[in-house]
Amino acid sequence: SSYHGRVQEAVLGQLSESERQRWHHRYVEVYQESSRVKPERMAFHLEGAGEKVEAAQYMVEAADQAARALAFDRAADFYGDALERWPANDNEKRRELFIALGDVNVYRGRSKDAAEAYLAAAEGAKKAHALELRSRAANHLFRGGYDDLGSKALEQVSHSMGLRLPKTTFGALLSLFLRRLH
Repeated sequence: SSYHGRVQEAVLGQLSESERQRWHHRYVEVYQESSRVKPERMAFHLEGAGEKVEAAQYMVEAADQAARALAFDRAADFYGDALERWPANDNEKRRELFIALGDVNVYRGRSKDAAEAYLAAAEGAKKAHALELRSRAANHLFRGGYDDLGSKALEQVSHSMGLRLPKTTFGALLSLFLRRLH
């Protein structure tokens, strides 16, 4: 963090909670009049002012900017922070954020984290979309070397499609052989 940021945090740390919220509100008012405000600064002050949902919206903006700048670690942190603050009943936006988090985790080489985000996004999604997200999760689990978890995810995908996966290598080979005969 910058020198200015450290000084600001030290000063704000000496104030009572209500005084601190008032200062954060003042910063927000000033920032709202500026066209050059960084979304992460706005998020910090909105959260300090007790405006968690508005702060989450700026965290998403900061995450999107970080992802466009190929700063995938920062993007993942911002998406995670936004998800922690986003209203639990806004399923569509949360799904969108989980997908974005999964995507940046893919770019940062975090297969398991990506898969977990895609699986979270699949919860409550329409059947076709959930299937696609679970397939993505299985793919990234296998790519990351998490074969047992990938197999479980693939089993869920195949089960939801009405298919059964063979349990053994012999079963897989037998199934392949029998399909070739037809």
